[in-house]
Amino acid sequence: MAFSFGSKKIDDVEISDEFVNTYKNLLLKAAKKFFGEWVEFNPNQKIVDTIVMGELRNMVQFGHTYCPCRPQKIRQHICPCEPAKEELQKEGICHCRLFINPNIYKQ
Repeated sequence: MAFSFGSKKIDDVEISDEFVNTYKNLLLKAAKKFFGEWVEFNPNQKIVDTIVMGELRNMVQFGHTYCPCRPQKIRQHICPCEPAKEELQKEGICHCRLFINPNIYKQ
């Protein structure tokens, strides 16, 4: 599903819809390699779009796509993050609610 907000600025960086959609495709591919082929984005598109914009803001401000829901800016919190592996296996959804394990998580 395409994300559409027009052009958005984070600090002095212009971010286009095309860039956001490309980033989301790359992020999901990375998550499938990191967590497993079963992983999916949360079906709630508003949550996905909010978290993705938070990651892009962190990229501009801190140089990495840290999960916006985790206060520590450490390597283990670069999305797809290390703590989410266990969360997806136990609860079926990661802390920030970006990724789900469809085999466990039922809305």
